[in-house]
Amino acid sequence: YRIGMLLPQEDADAQRALQSFKNGMIYFCGSCRPFRFPPFCIAENLLFCHPQAYPIPASETADRYGGIANYLINDREVDTMYVYPSMAKDDFLNYLGTLGVLQIGITTPVPRPAGWVATIQADLNKAIQQAWSQILAGQSGLNIPSPLGLSDVDPALMPPGKQQNAQLILDALMAGQIAP
Repeated sequence: YRIGMLLPQEDADAQRALQSFKNGMIYFCGSCRPFRFPPFCIAENLLFCHPQAYPIPASETADRYGGIANYLINDREVDTMYVYPSMAKDDFLNYLGTLGVLQIGITTPVPRPAGWVATIQADLNKAIQQAWSQILAGQSGLNIPSPLGLSDVDPALMPPGKQQNAQLILDALMAGQIAP
């Protein structure tokens, strides 16, 4: 539950991703049992509210991302991080892995850094399976949303039961049952 995100400050898509990221935490907050942190953040306790995010200005150079990540990890107690794709450089992701930070993303880095939990991406095979009968019937111009799926999962970091739960959530998201 101690999640964080690094994103480019001036990128509108990144800001939407951040809002979706926060909405996901809010969605699940009710299912979390408060331990150290209260279930709702109050102004006096914003230091420990999660998710934590750090919007990085475009003027910031990539060689300073590590220091910013250290701030989230050490000062804000983030242990799992989503790094926005435009900032997900191999050296930086490897650095996060050496710190023991768990990582998720939409593209699997090659080579895979330590702590890479899973990649969330469009499941094109499922999309084709869903459309196959229409394609065989000769329908053209189909607009079929691709379901989201998990790939490159490290089963030691995300056991099968958690994978199944994550897939149920992704399916509910695609079905419109969860608003991002």
